[in-house]
Amino acid sequence: MEEIIKKKNIGVTRKTSEKIIEKLLERINHLNSLDKLECCHYISKVILFGSILTDKEKLGDIDVFIELKEKFDKSERMKMSKLYSRLAPSNCNFVERMSYFEINTWKLLKNKSKSLSLHAMWEFEELINEPGFKYEIIFEYDPKKAKLS
Repeated sequence: MEEIIKKKNIGVTRKTSEKIIEKLLERINHLNSLDKLECCHYISKVILFGSILTDKEKLGDIDVFIELKEKFDKSERMKMSKLYSRLAPSNCNFVERMSYFEINTWKLLKNKSKSLSLHAMWEFEELINEPGFKYEIIFEYDPKKAKLS
């Protein structure tokens, strides 16, 4: 006898994906507005790719490239890493403690969304020259220009 396995109802509708992207951009604007002691990264670029750029009504997930940049200069990096490492859970190893601030920023951006698939900018740089690769920049931020306005 053949066993019929039902496929999980995975994916997200286009309408829901638009709301998820809107909420993501709200979180990004909030994180970018925080002082470096509250959040040590700012998000400089957000790029959509994948099924979100098609006409499909039902998407598998929402693929997003995120470019994180540190709000402090390189000379402050170790000091800030140590400061943020104190916030890490006690069961973290040394590497997890020293990168806690970055991991935490990714978690805040994802906000436990199962439909949001976040990718680092280095992945975009690997794919940009692939034939047929499509993307759309939906957000750009430069803190130097933001302070001038």
